[in-house]
Amino acid sequence: MAPYPTAEAVMRQIGYRVSIYMILALSIFSLAHFDAFSRRDSDQRVPSNVPTELSGIWEAYKILEADFGGVVQVDEYVLIQGALQGLINAIKEKDPSLDLNEYDLPLQNINDLWDLWPDISSLLEAQEVQIGSDHLEESAIEGMLEALGDKNTAYLSAGRYDRLKESFESDFEGVGIWAFHQSGETVVSEVIEGTPAEKAGILAGDVITAVEGVPIADLTIDEVIGMIKGPQGSNVNLLIRRQFDGKETNETITVTRDLVRTTSVIWSSLNDDVAYMKIDRFRDMADQEMETALKEILAGGFVSLILDVRGNTGGIVSTAVSITSQFLTDGLVVYQVDGKGIRTDFAVEPGGIATEMPLVVLTDRLSASSSEFLAGAVQDRKRAKIVGSKTFGKGSLNELRRLDNGSGIYITSALWYTPNGRLIEGKGLEPDIEAEYERWITLDPGVVEPIRGQIGVSIMQYENGIYDVFVDRPLQIALEQLEI
Repeated sequence: MAPYPTAEAVMRQIGYRVSIYMILALSIFSLAHFDAFSRRDSDQRVPSNVPTELSGIWEAYKILEADFGGVVQVDEYVLIQGALQGLINAIKEKDPSLDLNEYDLPLQNINDLWDLWPDISSLLEAQEVQIGSDHLEESAIEGMLEALGDKNTAYLSAGRYDRLKESFESDFEGVGIWAFHQSGETVVSEVIEGTPAEKAGILAGDVITAVEGVPIADLTIDEVIGMIKGPQGSNVNLLIRRQFDGKETNETITVTRDLVRTTSVIWSSLNDDVAYMKIDRFRDMADQEMETALKEILAGGFVSLILDVRGNTGGIVSTAVSITSQFLTDGLVVYQVDGKGIRTDFAVEPGGIATEMPLVVLTDRLSASSSEFLAGAVQDRKRAKIVGSKTFGKGSLNELRRLDNGSGIYITSALWYTPNGRLIEGKGLEPDIEAEYERWITLDPGVVEPIRGQIGVSIMQYENGIYDVFVDRPLQIALEQLEI
């Protein structure tokens, strides 16, 4: 058990990360709180009548036409009007003075768009309006997807496509930080333990203002990450702005890039009988990490388990099915229905090593997709009680589909149902016992001291005598359920 944090450390980590989970969830919401389950690149051949600069629009349209499986229906007219509006908006952003009303017409099918494009292209050339074809394609595809109306289907630039694909892999070459954009700044949200960034002294909350001496204020998060990433063994210089004790400092930190391994599963003991396990993401190695952890838990003599999928927004479906199967003997984990009405069952994999262990699962409003079908499977089978809050309601199978220019779309291809036939998408799952985190501020030590040291309680005391108390009530209730 030496590699794993103490229960107190885990609780403090959860308490600290509640706000971080929220920030990250909000920052990626427009990109569909990702959980790509399968990865197929586009293999369509573009017809000769499609303008070269619009070929990506055709690719995206054909992918939606063939494979979309969300709640809404694919309507060619709606999609093509969305694509046209996206093109027009992109052109107006470049030159608001252009009169494009004669081109804003109701198109009947996608070929009408190809027929209209030469006239628009000629107008741009005559007015000397320079717009990159990548930007035109991106705007048109985003317009098409906006018209589709499925919140879990999104366009991804080449940089975002690679970042998303990498996020489901346990190993990558880099410095070992998670970052997000806030008010035009690149903020470090988390430093992965044991990585080059941690060794170099980078901290969560640091603001990166320059990379290799180049200011990054006007760059996108994708461009910044592209500058920071690099091959193992190479160096990158980061200018860091840090607020500490009311003072602002600026320092250039040199980080040597290395192979970064992210851990999806951690566990600790809560008492002599109950173990606690946290899965933060269903990455490609999470099922192996889970099996190793379960073997250690069983070897340690623990008789019951609290499984925490709060803040877990999803992952790879095969990994999640394998993990769920550790707790079930037979039957279904989940089933999907695609856009053509074809049902596919995901059966419990044999050989689970914790099928008899008493279990409670913790969920919250950021538990999504794979986390939801895990919770739904054990809840339907009455294998475990769910404690916490209602889950997110992101119950769809999604695929990453790369386009020829390196960008891609993240497409809803099917909807998930629990073994008892409950639709997850847009609905979420209700817990068996509802409970929320509690937090309060007090100056009274008489309130704090009686609960100090309790499981699920984290207390910070400041120099002015204020106590900041954080109580993980879902965890405490889960423990009570296992001790009944």
